[in-house]
Amino acid sequence: MAWALFNCSMCKCGVFTFQDVVKHGTSLNELSKQHQLTTNQGEINNNRGLKSLTREGRKLLDGYQHLFYTLQTTPAYLAKLIFCLPLSRSTRFLETVILTLFNFGSNPREEYLLLKLFKTALEEEVR
Repeated sequence: MAWALFNCSMCKCGVFTFQDVVKHGTSLNELSKQHQLTTNQGEINNNRGLKSLTREGRKLLDGYQHLFYTLQTTPAYLAKLIFCLPLSRSTRFLETVILTLFNFGSNPREEYLLLKLFKTALEEEVR
């Protein structure tokens, strides 16, 4: 007979037959296929991207784009805001908002704009 016994410390009985292993493998394959199908359906819905926005959503997105562009290119706003906050909150504000807004200076443009903000903040502090 083609029975194989496997010891397993996780199983209560400690013994699996070959048929149990094959049956379990088949159910894992079925689960994997189902997961792949649901993932592919999710990707189909996510591929629409910006085209799926409503007119109001697009208007809101444009407003946020203008806001972030203005905050990045006009460092006076954030420089003044840094010094309006108490010192205990300004460190967290710097980490969560400012560095995220400038993507941690990951490309030359954002690095330049972040350094420009720091320069403006230092000038603001001296005043």
